Amino acid sequence: MTKKLMMGVGGCLAACMATAKPTLTVPAELQAAPGIPCNVYFARALDSVKPSNYAFEAISEAGSFWEDCWTWTPTEKDAGRQVKVVFNVWDDESGLVDAVTTTVTVAKMPTEEQKAKKVSVAILGASCTNSRYQDQLRARMREAGFANYVAVGSHSGGSSSVECNPDKEAPHDGYGGFAWGDFMTRYAMTVDEINNEQAEAEREQLIHLFGAKLPKGQEWRKGLLKSPLVRIRDMKKVVDVQAWFDKVNGGKAPDYVFITLGGNGVATVRPERIEEAVAGQMASATKLLDYLRAAAPDMKIVVTSAFGGSTLQDGWGKNYGAKTSAFVGNRNRILYDREIAKLVAARNDPKLVYMTASLNVDPVGAYPHGAHANAGHALPSGGKMFGDALAAWLLCDLTDR
Repeated sequence: MTKKLMMGVGGCLAACMATAKPTLTVPAELQAAPGIPCNVYFARALDSVKPSNYAFEAISEAGSFWEDCWTWTPTEKDAGRQVKVVFNVWDDESGLVDAVTTTVTVAKMPTEEQKAKKVSVAILGASCTNSRYQDQLRARMREAGFANYVAVGSHSGGSSSVECNPDKEAPHDGYGGFAWGDFMTRYAMTVDEINNEQAEAEREQLIHLFGAKLPKGQEWRKGLLKSPLVRIRDMKKVVDVQAWFDKVNGGKAPDYVFITLGGNGVATVRPERIEEAVAGQMASATKLLDYLRAAAPDMKIVVTSAFGGSTLQDGWGKNYGAKTSAFVGNRNRILYDREIAKLVAARNDPKLVYMTASLNVDPVGAYPHGAHANAGHALPSGGKMFGDALAAWLLCDLTDR
């Protein structure tokens, strides 16, 4: 990453916002693949109160430099190529405010042997799976010739679905409202489930501990009551990753798991509490990564940047009234992304990586506008952009030889 003021846990975010110049958060390496658009949206990359106050440059021998982004769709002739891109940000008062150089690596064309190999992929996420980025990831892998790409998960469709239709939609484990900690703690049975599954003597205690009688018309929320990683043993909640593997992948760990979390833990937190909130997310992330690695020593774990939200205030106003703002939400996301990237790097695990998929997503055009404005939930076009970034990373990894 570039030279930047790391507004990490233990620093004062409010002070940083008042005194620091904005910095770019483009990583040193980005992944691309033939036929898949690779984007860097400037408003996603600059930790400014108002990115539109600054002028951006993207200098490179490849791609195009637009008003709001640098974009490049490599062709098969670019397979295996590495391209340098210099990003500059300017203002009238200081001149050059920040600059960063990144290397964009294009995936090699897969061999027949690579395309024939079975590749199983799981997703742990939140309601942003409603944008169907998991479907785009599978579609891109199939387009690249990976006919044995297998998406594994507890359900398909949106984040509240409980029925799995793997032929139509890619299975996944995305649940509305979930953050890191929810995957280790959330478990509530409906009263009907308790009555059906438990002995009469246990029912009252289970209802007290785990029960959740859903309001009329809210039955669709049933799928959000339980983490797929939590089980009940001896009247206690326990994290059982192997039981998840048993359910979704025949007892075997998936080859890859993509984890897109964090947004629900920080998006609406006010500046005076953001350090505490991010620290909580880091503590929960550490525990969940420990559980996953203990259960699957060889599984590749890919932690992504938070999906991010719209940079337009209308969506935030529609969803949250006058309680928070697009500025706060997006600054919180950047702070979270920086800390989770540092956490991943500090673990020194060669099969654990961090990647910035959110840079690929248009923070304006990929979100609903007008009467249907939304702060955090992208349109299907945004899901495709996020899925494209995951696919490019995976193709680079699978064809690295």
